[in-house]
Amino acid sequence: MSCYNFVSRILPKKKKEQDEMPDSDTVLSLKRLLHDQSIELRKRQATIDLLQKELFDKDNEIKYLKNEIDKFRQVVSPLTQKIITKQISFFDDPEKFKVSISNNNVEQRIKRQAISAEPLAQQSVEFKIEKFPKSAGC
Repeated sequence: MSCYNFVSRILPKKKKEQDEMPDSDTVLSLKRLLHDQSIELRKRQATIDLLQKELFDKDNEIKYLKNEIDKFRQVVSPLTQKIITKQISFFDDPEKFKVSISNNNVEQRIKRQAISAEPLAQQSVEFKIEKFPKSAGC
C-alpha cells in the first residue's frame, strides 16, 4: 500500500470526526429554543387565522346591515318628505291657526290595513244562534 493511499484514507476520516461534534449544552439549548419558537409560531398563526375569520364574518355583517339601512332609507325618505310638505303647507295657511268650536276642515286620516287572525273563509259563513229552552228545575 502506498503512502498516498494510507494518508488519503486517514485524512477524510479525521475530517468527518471533526465535523461530527457531540451535542453540547449550547446546541441542546438552541434546539429547545427552536422547538419553543416553532410552537409559539403555530399558536400565533392559529390566532391570526381566527382573527381573520372574525374579520371576514364582521365584514359580511357590515354589508348586510348597510343593505338593511339602504332599504330603510328607501322607505323612510318618501314618508318624511310627505310629512315635511304637509307641515309646510299647514304653517303657510293662516286659516288653520284660527280657533273655532267646529272644525269642518278635518284632514282625512291615512287608512291603514289590519291583518285579521281569523281566516277569511269563515267570515262569509253565517252562524245560527241556537236557542235552548229554560229548564223548569233550575
